[in-house]
Amino acid sequence: MRKNVVLPYTVLRSNSVALDAGSWYQKKDDDRILWLEDGGAVPDWSYDTPLTLGREIHIDGPRLLDELELTDTGASFELIYTLHVSNLRQRKVIHREALDLIGDHRSEFLKTLNSNLLCEQIKLTCSLVLKEDLDFGPRWAPSVKGAVCWQDDTILDLEGEGSRFPMRDCAFSEHYQLPNGAAWHLEWRPALLHYSFNSAVTLLLNSERKEFLDKVQAGDGILVEQVMSAITGEICASVLCSDEFISDAGEHPEGSLGAVARSWLLGALPGKSLSDIKALYEQSPAEVHTALRGLTAGV
Repeated sequence: MRKNVVLPYTVLRSNSVALDAGSWYQKKDDDRILWLEDGGAVPDWSYDTPLTLGREIHIDGPRLLDELELTDTGASFELIYTLHVSNLRQRKVIHREALDLIGDHRSEFLKTLNSNLLCEQIKLTCSLVLKEDLDFGPRWAPSVKGAVCWQDDTILDLEGEGSRFPMRDCAFSEHYQLPNGAAWHLEWRPALLHYSFNSAVTLLLNSERKEFLDKVQAGDGILVEQVMSAITGEICASVLCSDEFISDAGEHPEGSLGAVARSWLLGALPGKSLSDIKALYEQSPAEVHTALRGLTAGV
């Protein structure tokens, strides 16, 4: 019986000159180019518009084969571009490109992503992988189809520090953790109070509830107000049950989920401290919820 032993294999060095990966960029409607940095934000983008992203990667074929110890092995490769969407942990291959490594190869990736694929934060992964199994080669060279010989990740925030509410639509029936009939779901966790509001909270809209989705995206005033009221109520009710939130509220950094929740509560009930509001909520939760609904009136 053959033993299934996994062996390490050679990959491109971090300082390799065989592969030069340029920065990601956003191509604007007027053809202007905006260069993007890992961990940075894409400014002036809206969820109702597509996002066009591009990148150039230059590969010196002979040098790459030599560094991987695959010269004269007939090795073939492909570049794979993958989009990862936060919160739902979705990943989607958005481009595959076979490489010709006889000489130099220049990959010029440019793709427009529909807004329904996106969320408040995305990760773009670019991988150089072996396209087919190799029958022969040095012991420590990559030899199995799919072996990743080089990879890098770029994380981009589609929302900066502004107050716009992050949301996206998806088919709830395709996600086991979401009830099919629900019109919307708020994706968040109380453990993330110190995280940026825009990366800790996402409003998911059920694309299978088309009438609801169309009204929200059209900005129906009454419906948006009702949804926002339910959202503020859900988050504030949760944090008011936490003694840690009340005692540490001043420690939450500006723009964080905890800081936003604090501002909602203090704005809805001016003149009261968080301790006062917590006590009021324990005695008369309806009064606090009504005050919060007044906060979202006319949003």
